[in-house]
Amino acid sequence: MILRATLPTWLQQALLFDRAAFQPLLLGQAQVGWLRPAFAARLAAWPQVFSPAGEGLAFSPLLADAALRSQALAAVLQALRDEAMFPGWRDELYALHDAAGVELLRFERAAAKHFGFIGPAAHLNGLVSLAEGLHMWIATRSASKAAEPGKLDNMVAGGIAAGMDGASCLIKECFEEAGMPAALARRALPSGRLEFARAVPQGVDAQRIAVFDIELPAGFVPTNQDGEVAAFELLPVSAVLERLQVAHAFTVDAALVALDCLRRRGLAP
Repeated sequence: MILRATLPTWLQQALLFDRAAFQPLLLGQAQVGWLRPAFAARLAAWPQVFSPAGEGLAFSPLLADAALRSQALAAVLQALRDEAMFPGWRDELYALHDAAGVELLRFERAAAKHFGFIGPAAHLNGLVSLAEGLHMWIATRSASKAAEPGKLDNMVAGGIAAGMDGASCLIKECFEEAGMPAALARRALPSGRLEFARAVPQGVDAQRIAVFDIELPAGFVPTNQDGEVAAFELLPVSAVLERLQVAHAFTVDAALVALDCLRRRGLAP
């Protein structure tokens, strides 16, 4: 757990979240998302899917299971997509789960922030021990990515699609993003979970990140396969820490993951 007061100033500011500026989205009695008021008003056009609930909205109780909710929400999202609401549409589904791990619904990934749904992800810190000390592989995101192009990122990072878990997602992403064979990727060690929610222009960026670390042989050089990474750099810890101080050089999630890794090793204040 990283205390926000110990983070670089830019990262503290990026994690600000004024809940009073949003309306809750409920499923039954449980809150499952956050809505900007203007977006909540737009969703009122689908009373068969959303109904008023206190200061926010709730999924209709007639949508009694995950399949019905997913189907109804997909129709809403498609209509809003036709209005150009969701640039960067992925045709990739995330799954929303309750506290017990029961799937509640599936939704198009590009809509996550508008609804404040939790976006599950897996990130990998790629570490190399050299004679001069520990180094970390840092990726630069492709300039063509829909989200945060050109920013620094963890060696491997990807959203966990519906039906996958963190470990299986990581193995897939390790090959796609870094050309890492599955046999090597399976050596990654689970190293905890990071969660945050922050206000963004679309709504709320809420993430739950499964963090993994891997000690890589010095001879392994990551090679991107899917066009989502422009370059990789193997940096000493001191250089990683310097770049983490530069406002928005890293994505917010990658900065948190890298800092967490270095602090667990006693290498960051």
